[in-house]
Amino acid sequence: MNNRETAYKEHIADAEAAFRAGDLDASIRAACCALDILPGEETPTHIIAACQSALRVASGVPVQPAPVFFTNLTLFQLQKESHVFPGSVCPAAGNILYSLVRLLAPRLVIETGTLFGFSCLCLGQALKDNGDGGRLVAFDLFPDKNYPALAPGQTGFEYVSGIVAQAGLSDTITLQQGNSPQTIAAYFDVNNDATVPVPDPVAAKIDLAFIDGDHFIRGCVEDFRAVDKHLAPGGIIVLHDTDPAASGWMGPRFLLERLRDAKLNDAYEVMNLPTTDKLGMALLRKTGNLPNHDWRPSVKELAAEFLLHRKHFSGR
Repeated sequence: MNNRETAYKEHIADAEAAFRAGDLDASIRAACCALDILPGEETPTHIIAACQSALRVASGVPVQPAPVFFTNLTLFQLQKESHVFPGSVCPAAGNILYSLVRLLAPRLVIETGTLFGFSCLCLGQALKDNGDGGRLVAFDLFPDKNYPALAPGQTGFEYVSGIVAQAGLSDTITLQQGNSPQTIAAYFDVNNDATVPVPDPVAAKIDLAFIDGDHFIRGCVEDFRAVDKHLAPGGIIVLHDTDPAASGWMGPRFLLERLRDAKLNDAYEVMNLPTTDKLGMALLRKTGNLPNHDWRPSVKELAAEFLLHRKHFSGR
């Protein structure tokens, strides 16, 4: 590494440290120094854009939804890590999540399926940028096997907690470890004796939920029903991986098809969106109460799920 590259890296480190410390002027100065050394690099430009966005938020100037990677340096770095994708939503989908939160201004957001924290940070950064005290509760098992970069003795939960802290979002995001349907129920159960924090009564309804956890039919339905029980009227659910052929998962599409059934279509408005990564996303808006319904998949549907999953993932 030559002297120019060494100086560049030092200025970037100074810019990032100053940004996290809230010294935006120092961060911009250090980023500009880095740009003087290597004008073609993206990182200094992103740092400057993040500082400008933070300054607008601090001054009370309305900030239009913008690429979230200009707002949070940790997200910018995370999107360049090869191990993060395709397990996480793609950057374009992350910007959809960010923009939804900025536009809808939810007070309580729920996520199932956090993995490396990419979508979690997109949602959390939007809540922070809204500046109205909204918060995100993210549910996942955080199994250690999912995280190849664990330090000795570090758990998956600790790894993702560290990413959230590095992003400066610990005051906005709460991570809950466990089976999501059960843990969501415990979170809202005021009579529960477990050490799960109970939400404030004012924010006891979910305004927005991102369901991206267990993608098998039964797991996806269980997550949906756990969220639906506490979803506010007019609340939004976002599903990921709604195209079985591209994603290899049947759960989200099964849920969409059931909600479009004549017996259930008064409970939710459903819109399935094609995405550039072919995996698909869907928006569900709650318009009524779900009637009693047999959610159990047929033997034929379970067989189709097994065959699709084996075909899609057998080579991995």
